[in-house]
Amino acid sequence: MNIKQITSQLTPNQVWNLIPKTELAQPRPVIRPNFNCPGFPHQLKRFLQNEELEQLPHFTYRGKINLIENIEQAQQAIAHLLKEQYVGFDTQPYSKYNVDQLTDVTHVIIADKQEVYIFYIKILKGISSLIPLLSVEIPQKICIRQGIKKQIDLRFIQDFEPKGFTHLTFATTQIGIMNYGLYQICGNLLGIKVIADVTENYEYDWTRYPLPEGQITYASTNVWVTRWSWESIWVYQSKGLSLLPINYQQKTDKRQSKGYKGFSVEDEDV
Repeated sequence: MNIKQITSQLTPNQVWNLIPKTELAQPRPVIRPNFNCPGFPHQLKRFLQNEELEQLPHFTYRGKINLIENIEQAQQAIAHLLKEQYVGFDTQPYSKYNVDQLTDVTHVIIADKQEVYIFYIKILKGISSLIPLLSVEIPQKICIRQGIKKQIDLRFIQDFEPKGFTHLTFATTQIGIMNYGLYQICGNLLGIKVIADVTENYEYDWTRYPLPEGQITYASTNVWVTRWSWESIWVYQSKGLSLLPINYQQKTDKRQSKGYKGFSVEDEDV
């Protein structure tokens, strides 16, 4: 079923209500984490302040980046990624991110333990080659924001049964961290200040081809540190360095009917 074709006359809200919602997967512990980061591990903070983040050493991803522009490359990449326990996962839309709107996805960005893959969805003419990865529990797809929305945006291109998507913050709350932004989480867990936007006057235009180097670096850095942070969580747990877990409860807001779960933090220790 092509959701985009059958819903072309519907409003975004009607489309949200039409598509069956799926729960995000519960975090799976990393088996035998192989983690190497200078100054790691260290004492976690319940909440890392922006002023503290500014004092940390800078990090920008400079590793291998694979630009996936044809079906053969995509199939080879997916076959490789299916061997992973977990991957960093992100998407980029045509327009600037809007939580209340469906968006056409231009790129899917995935990081494994060694490199980053950027899939050009328009050039690949859809997501068929990615569905074997998107519809299995393992590897877990670690998202930093709106994991359910990412599923639905992709299903707007071609329907599939999403499995194995989870939030980085599902696990960070388990080790007592109240930071919810990616860069604050990285500062708290990894002791680094992520510098993903390496160009001045940066514009979020993902329709350009080829993508400028700055945008490639931005997308790759974000997905790389998402996976890196996920791995570090289980190292903190295994070494007994976690803080007390944060108790959170589901709260109802205007987005919940669109497949979101909002959470409010209740922690007597703070």
